[in-house]
Amino acid sequence: MFDKEDIVGWSDLLGTPVYSDILFSKGSYINSQGKTIEYDELRLYDVLMIVSMKKNIVMTPVQGKNGSFKEYISDGDFEVSISGRLTQKDMYKYPRDLMNKLINICKVQDSISVVSRFLQRFSIYNIVIESYDLPQTEGSHTIQEFQLRCISDEPVELILR
Repeated sequence: MFDKEDIVGWSDLLGTPVYSDILFSKGSYINSQGKTIEYDELRLYDVLMIVSMKKNIVMTPVQGKNGSFKEYISDGDFEVSISGRLTQKDMYKYPRDLMNKLINICKVQDSISVVSRFLQRFSIYNIVIESYDLPQTEGSHTIQEFQLRCISDEPVELILR
C-alpha cells in the first residue's frame, strides 16, 4: 500500500483527489496607516491546492516567417489556488472561530509564511493572497467553503551600507 506521506497533495491511482493540509504561520505586519497588525496561525486540514506557473517569455514576430521568435526571460511566480471547507467537531455549529482566523489571514497586507508538504515540493514557503471567495454553502449552516488565490513570494533582504 502507499505511505500517506508519499501521496499527500496528489491524486490516487483512480484520480480521486487526496486532501492536504496547510499551516499559515503566526505573524505581524505594518498596515498602510503605520499600525502593527498581528494575526494568529491557522492550520487548515482537508484542502485541495493547485499550483501553476507561467514563464516570462518574449515573443517577437519575424517578417517572412510563420510563428514568432521566443526568448526565455525567467520563470514567473507560482500561482496557488487553495480551496476547502471549514467545519467544527460539533457538526451542529458554524465554525465561527476558524472563519474569523481565516478572514484575518485574508486581510494580511504582506507575505504570509506557510508550511505545506505539497507547496514545499515547489520551494514555496511564502505566499501573498491576491483574492479570495467565502461563499455561503447552500443547504447548510455549519459548513463554510473557501477559495484563496495566491502567488508565491520570496522575501528579499536589503542590506544598507
